[in-house]
Amino acid sequence: MKNKTIFNQDALIILLFIISVFSWFVNKENANPLSIFRHSSIWIIYIIFRFIQYRYVNIDCIMIIVVSLICLYESLLGIFQIFSYTRTEYLVHPCMGTFNNPGPYAGFLVTCMSIMIAYLLQHAQNFVKIIIVIGLVPSLVVLPVTLSRAAFI
Repeated sequence: MKNKTIFNQDALIILLFIISVFSWFVNKENANPLSIFRHSSIWIIYIIFRFIQYRYVNIDCIMIIVVSLICLYESLLGIFQIFSYTRTEYLVHPCMGTFNNPGPYAGFLVTCMSIMIAYLLQHAQNFVKIIIVIGLVPSLVVLPVTLSRAAFI
């Protein structure tokens, strides 16, 4: 039953790819010329990750560790910006990470945190749980400081 579910997800992704390419060709005079390249690169990266996931069963542990470490890096950068160890360009919002905008920064933190919490509640190993918690704690500290709506939701 699991393979059928994976096929349905892949079929929906392929359908979304076809719809996005068709819509780009219909509106290509009004669209950015690089947009088809960006969309195609996203689909190619998705296909590569699906093949890697199919080939290596434990790739999800590696991917959640990478997400946790990237979230930890961004959170620590936000903490450094709060305490003025690193500079920000905008005086109203004290922390913006590498995004130079508190809205997308908070959105990134919330997305990473939701992925980490979902994986933590499902079936994480002890080592992976420790890395997830290490990535979550600074994110919880930094998120309200961004003054973003994502932080309050």
